[in-house]
Amino acid sequence: MLWRRLHSSAPSRLCRQPTRSKSLPAWVDALRRSLDNVTSTPLDASLCMPQLYPFQHTAVQFALSRGGRVLLGHEMGLGKTPIAVTVCAHYVHAEGPVLVVAPPVLLEQWAAEIVRWAPSVSPCEVQVIRKGSERPKDDAKFVLVSYAMLVGRRSTDERTNSHLRHTAQGEAYAVVVADEAHALKSHKSSRTSVVMPLLRQARRAVLMTGTPMANGCAADVYALVGALAKEAMPSYITWCKRYCQEQRQIFVSRRSIKRWVGVSRTHSAELHDILQRVMTRQRKEEVLTELPPKRRSRVALPLSAAELRHIKTSMENVAVSAEFPFDAPLPSVMAAFHASATAKARAVCEWLGEALFQGEKGNLAVSGKTLLFAHHHVMHDALALFFSSHLDEQQWIHVTGETRSGDRFERITRFQQDPSCRAAVLALSACSQGLNLAMADTVIFTELCWSPSELEQAEARAHRMGQTASQVSIYYLLVGGETFPLDSIMFKTLVKKSAASSNVLDGRPPSQDLRTSAIVPPPQR
Repeated sequence: MLWRRLHSSAPSRLCRQPTRSKSLPAWVDALRRSLDNVTSTPLDASLCMPQLYPFQHTAVQFALSRGGRVLLGHEMGLGKTPIAVTVCAHYVHAEGPVLVVAPPVLLEQWAAEIVRWAPSVSPCEVQVIRKGSERPKDDAKFVLVSYAMLVGRRSTDERTNSHLRHTAQGEAYAVVVADEAHALKSHKSSRTSVVMPLLRQARRAVLMTGTPMANGCAADVYALVGALAKEAMPSYITWCKRYCQEQRQIFVSRRSIKRWVGVSRTHSAELHDILQRVMTRQRKEEVLTELPPKRRSRVALPLSAAELRHIKTSMENVAVSAEFPFDAPLPSVMAAFHASATAKARAVCEWLGEALFQGEKGNLAVSGKTLLFAHHHVMHDALALFFSSHLDEQQWIHVTGETRSGDRFERITRFQQDPSCRAAVLALSACSQGLNLAMADTVIFTELCWSPSELEQAEARAHRMGQTASQVSIYYLLVGGETFPLDSIMFKTLVKKSAASSNVLDGRPPSQDLRTSAIVPPPQR
């Protein structure tokens, strides 16, 4: 058996006593009191499926002790969905229906999980909203909708989809679940402005994310805490001034943009304390002691002189100092990011040819299944051409952000169930969250991104409950060094953000982060 049931997890936080300090601003104490002012719900053992693991059962207890207003922050791959469904099962028949908001790729998976973990709910009582014109059904116990569908085309007022934000009877939802809730980190986005009121007015609000601080910044959790606090929440500026490292000013197209970054070292422990009042969180190493090791490797890709010149030209207008907010959406940064994908595409495919096929087309030379993540169209196009020339169409799948939801579900299901389907080329932004791809034991990143949480989410598609391989191998294909600093700078930035997030969420540095990856040369023929 891959993992064993543990009879205890982290020390229980069901009866927290708020700490007081005379030096604290009044709003901090007020916020703590607001978060602690909840009415607990008794646990109904008959609603807890016996397949729940002890740490999942503990999380259900914590959520109910908070009256169903909770942040489920367990690391990716630890089964947050069964926890959320079990919590909702305590309320759905008396207070339902339940509104579940999630990325579109996860809606069908949610429908299956609800029926599995809440047997009192029949499949016909679970409604998946697939079109903006659909309306919630009178007999639906769970209504599943994507963030984009819930928001609609709000900027143009062409279609607001406001009818999806109420029950079939026109009432506010009393129970709301927000999956991958780090999607609400931008407090000014249309998504946040639509979903936040639903969470705040609901009696029960379950937020789910394995990466609450998606970008390693204290501002990331402002909306999450605010959704659960209801009142006593300070302004965004007040929050950021206390808990962020600093505010930086950048210029984009002659326009000044101020941006909060990092976490204040002085108040990191205080922020950790606030989160512990609403969040239940476990790490994999704490509860899945028999999960196979995760081995990260950084592959140094060789580029031709022409490819290096192409990248160096794109880097001329990019500031590369350690203090530069490198993930800022500057045109020069985005141009360099795209140029790196263009230049790396050939080298990436050459590496895949040797590492996966050993120079022979027709069949993967490695055992198991492989996930490949990419971001830019140019990289996706190169990978599609590569695999179409090396494998039959039934032996691999390709899912991008533009793949229709029905096709996406069919392809993912085929990869999960068909032993002959061995490789999956996936969009990092569209497929890094929620999917259970534990049948794969190799993960390859052809490109980096700006957020460490997105990389960790993608890794967790394979390194999760249900993984039976002896090791999960993860490869980051990079071009680094003095000749091409872009990947090197991005990697260092990701490491820094990951450490900041772990200190706040877990109260300690990460036990394993990107720095633990080994640097390996490309394979030689």
